[in-house]
Amino acid sequence: MSARKTLYAAALAASLLLATPAAFAHSDPATASIANDAELAEAPASITVSSADKIGLAKVKLTGADGKEIALDYTPSKAMATAFEVPLPTLGAGTYMIDWTTMSKDGHAMSDMVQFTITE
Repeated sequence: MSARKTLYAAALAASLLLATPAAFAHSDPATASIANDAELAEAPASITVSSADKIGLAKVKLTGADGKEIALDYTPSKAMATAFEVPLPTLGAGTYMIDWTTMSKDGHAMSDMVQFTITE
């Protein structure tokens, strides 16, 4: 291939990549309505997982300080949204961890977690 054709092909590829960055981008990381390491005087009724981009909430899990999973009355939605509210069971004083996995439109999975303490 001539140098001219190679240069043309490289320029075309670069312009296509620069013209469509959203097609290759993952969504912003999701955040929670409860801050990591928060100390709460009252048990929260729910937690909201949100993102600037539409995401899917594929999984959410609540565990106690003993590492045992605590059942949630929540079934992940197949819909894409910028926020998901997950109701929490009645929680007593103690330390808890909520971890979740979100899915971006391009299928990229991202996981995160928050740990919080109820001081009642």
